[in-house]
Amino acid sequence: MQIASDRKAWGDIAKGVGILAIVTSHVVVHDKTLPSDTYKMVMGLVNMPTFFVLSGTMFRPAEMGSFFARRVRSIAVPYFAFLLLVTLLVAARDVVLPNPSMPHLWQFLWGGEELKGDFGTFWFLSALFFTQLLYNLVASRHPDPTGLPLVLLASGILLGGTALDQLAKGWALPWSLHLLPYTVPLFWFGHLLQREQQHRTLIYAGLAAIGVATLVALSQGFHFWIAMKGRQIEPPVIGLLVGFVTAKLAISIYRLTAVVPGISHALGFAGKRSLVILCLHQFVHFSLRRVGVETTWILILFAFSLPALSVIFFERFAWSRAIFLGRTKPRRNVEAATGPAIPVAAA
Repeated sequence: MQIASDRKAWGDIAKGVGILAIVTSHVVVHDKTLPSDTYKMVMGLVNMPTFFVLSGTMFRPAEMGSFFARRVRSIAVPYFAFLLLVTLLVAARDVVLPNPSMPHLWQFLWGGEELKGDFGTFWFLSALFFTQLLYNLVASRHPDPTGLPLVLLASGILLGGTALDQLAKGWALPWSLHLLPYTVPLFWFGHLLQREQQHRTLIYAGLAAIGVATLVALSQGFHFWIAMKGRQIEPPVIGLLVGFVTAKLAISIYRLTAVVPGISHALGFAGKRSLVILCLHQFVHFSLRRVGVETTWILILFAFSLPALSVIFFERFAWSRAIFLGRTKPRRNVEAATGPAIPVAAA
């Protein structure tokens, strides 16, 4: 129980760092006075790979029926609830402010990369939902991440998806399903990291090999870029493998912050609110820009804090906990009542 508690604690800290970086990056890319391309490159190589790898570190295989029911409750229901909430908020804003920004109906139905602006982060939840379902479909029968079935799943879907991307540029599926060739390998790597003590030599040798390959590619003039939502992985295959390295480094740093009481508490506090912040921060960000707020630090502060404060409402009622937070029971103590985290565990 202590191991599980410690794992959850640093997981909350990791999500806290990650969600702060995501909010910051979404604001910074619209600041013309800052080098947004460089920031986007760095954040792309770290943020989304780390979230999917972190999800894998919390994964526990389970019988498919019960696993599916839990994922529907903790991801799918909040996805649609927040999608409806943001739609209503945008509709209200468009009544009083010029330049309506509501997506078309087909974009809501398609989801994924077609949801932009105020809705631009919802692709992550649909991608996470289907990533976990596909992975558990195999892992429920073959739970060893070093076993042939899961290794073949991760490597096969990466190579197959990359080949398809090269042959059929721009192909797409609804709800970010076309991203699974990249999210599943990251999730598998996180699952493998659960056994880091057992497979330390294998893991670090693999990361070292990726590092050497990266240096060779850089010397040949290649540049590295991961824009997960837009399916921009450069160079193909090795670009995603670099995400393994950056995610491992990021998670190692997050673990170190767990021993710093003040910082770890603040980041854990944010991590427990990460789902709500993820879904609502872009609406706050773009609404403030629509009324003339352009100061970057103010935008970051309010885009982060207002969604976090909204958790007070979502925690108040059983129905709001059920549809927005994926549970009906209130938190058992004051510290736990700081809010929901992006769901990463199977249980």
